[in-house]
Amino acid sequence: GSNNHYSVERWGRYHGSNNHYSVERWGRYHGSNNHYSVERWGRYHGSNNHYSVERWGRYHCSNNHYSVERWGRYHCSNNHYSVERWGRYHCSNNHYSVERWGRYHCSNNHYSVERYSLNNQV
Repeated sequence: GSNNHYSVERWGRYHGSNNHYSVERWGRYHGSNNHYSVERWGRYHGSNNHYSVERWGRYHCSNNHYSVERWGRYHCSNNHYSVERWGRYHCSNNHYSVERWGRYHCSNNHYSVERYSLNNQV
């Protein structure tokens, strides 16, 4: 059971602070407890966070204010990662091995690691 449905091929292409997604490509639901209308995805990301599209790259988590450069290092409000560790630890409550990162992105989401690696290069 998952609340989030992504196209695996599209996921790898559009994921990151500098990426503006078309809603079809990103997916309709991101975050196990968050339900967005596709139109609102670019503007609202995070159950308590309301961003303008321009601010998305700068403010990603409700308690964290990042510059675009820092996005890769600090992603979740409770987790401080080095760039190398980003792939291993993505969510504040989830600890993944690198191999599992592609399969498990959020608590309810399952990805194919093979497909993630392929499309992440795009």
